[in-house]
This record gives sequence, C-alpha cells and structure tokens, in this order.
Amino acid sequence: MTSAEPSTPFFSVVICTYNRAPLVPRAIRSVLEQTFTDFELVVVDDGSTDATGEVVSAIPDRRLRYVHRDNGGLSAARNTGVANARGRFVIFLDDDDEALPDWLRLLYEALDGDTRAVVTCGDMIVDEDARVLRVRVPTPLGPAFANHRARFVSGTFALPREAYHLAGGFAEDLECSHQTEFALRVLPMYRSRGWPVRSVDDPLIRHVLRSPERRIKTPEKILRGTKYILAHHEDQLSRSPRVLADYLAVAGVAAARTGDYREARRLLRRAAITFRRDRTHRLRLVLAHFPPLANLVWKARRYRRSPAAPA
Repeated sequence: MTSAEPSTPFFSVVICTYNRAPLVPRAIRSVLEQTFTDFELVVVDDGSTDATGEVVSAIPDRRLRYVHRDNGGLSAARNTGVANARGRFVIFLDDDDEALPDWLRLLYEALDGDTRAVVTCGDMIVDEDARVLRVRVPTPLGPAFANHRARFVSGTFALPREAYHLAGGFAEDLECSHQTEFALRVLPMYRSRGWPVRSVDDPLIRHVLRSPERRIKTPEKILRGTKYILAHHEDQLSRSPRVLADYLAVAGVAAARTGDYREARRLLRRAAITFRRDRTHRLRLVLAHFPPLANLVWKARRYRRSPAAPA
C-alpha cells in the first residue's frame, strides 16, 4: 500500500527508548515486519548511556530514523518524536512491547479514509514466556472521556499529526499516566468538533508483564502524577463520579505509602464522599486512621490498582 504522496508516509511510528539496548530491537523488528508498508519509524533515544545508539543504528532499513536527545523523560521524548515525524498519523510503541504483523493494516482499514479520525485497538498482556495472561479491548469510557469507546495505552491509538499538535502533545511535567492525561484532552476535543473515534477489537499489541522490580512506579511518582491529573482535569473527571473517586483513592493510598497520612485521609475522605456506593473507599479511609496497620497493608506490598481510565 502506498500513500498519494510517496514522500509523506501514512503512519509515523514513534518508539522512545532509554537504556534498553537488549530490548528495543524486538520492538523495532515488530514494526519493520508490518504487512502494511506505508510508514516510517522514528526511534527517539532519550539520552541513553548504554549501547542503544549503536544497536539502533546497526539496523539497515531506510524507513528507520534514529533521533538522539538529552534525557528529559517519556513525554518529552514522544513530543520530540512527533516533531521529527513526517507521517499523516502518529502512533506510539513502547520499547519493550511488540506489535503484531497486521497492526498498522487493520488500523488503516478501520480509518476508512477519514483523515480526522482517531483509531484505537485492543492489546494483550503476556508474561516473559509469551503466555497470554489477559486480553483487553476498547471499551466505553463514560462521561469523563466524552462517552467515547476507545483504548489509550501505548500502541493502541493512532491520530492525525495535526490533531496531536492541536491537543498540545504529551504533558512533559507529568511522570506517569501520560496517555490517560492525553486522552482527557483529546477525546473531549474530538467530541466538541464532531470528529470520529473508531475502534478495532483485535488485540494487536503485546505488552510484556515484567517482574515487579522492573516495572513498579514509586508512590511519590504515583502521587505527583495523580494529583497533576486531578488539578488539571477534576471538572471533567467529576462527570464520572466513580472515575473521580478512583483517582482520589489512588492518590490517597500513594500519600499513605509516602508516610503523609494527613494528606491520605483528606484524599480518601473525598473519594468516599464522591462515590458513596463503593464501600472500599470507606474501608481505606478507616485504615488510614491507623498508620501502623496501614503500613502493613500498603507498604508491605505494591499497590497496583489503577484508576478506571484508558491508561
């Protein structure tokens, strides 16, 4: 398949990487082996100190471009990737994930020629032995996300490059939940403009569930990231009380895990009031009044629950 303008690829796939020389070649190969061939691959090296540059540069494919930048974090690297992209649509893949061969073809077909649409797809969680643990598909996201049916995690959404810029790109001062925060801006923008959001239910991305030591976010990052989303999007989140309460609860537990129980109780109290039907929020609030017990519950294990959002 070719675009109307040979110099302008249809997709720009952006892979951002940092000190992942052993892992990133697999993600790159999964893109270069796509059955749909009208794409470019922009690999952004976010200041790696290992052999990432040499490994990527050794891959001989004219569709691959390597961009090096000083370390600035994932969101800044993604924005750099888009700044260097030429494609009509942009899509992101994490450096330790893998796209199935028909990934781009099925997304292209779902667009059905609409150059304004966002298209999203399903994904799967696999263990390090490639066994499928869970399959996830685009779902209705509720009023907080403008009532669209979509999925916004790495590899599962593509949008026009112009729409990416119109939405403002990724928030560079955010340390986690980057794609959820982006969706909170993109999806209402699409609703207000009457632009379509389309979905492919096939799981087209493999996310490898790595050992907790290699993937855990610190409670400090979770707290800062969740409070950032609350500060910038609380009015929108309040359209879905369950979702808003989940964000408050995640921030509350993260505050407890940092030792700030006063802040934890404030946030968990708000969660309990915001969505009274979920008694789990009340139980957390009670637990936060007994720090020694809460430490056993929340600090002895990694807190994995995420807000009910597309990321």
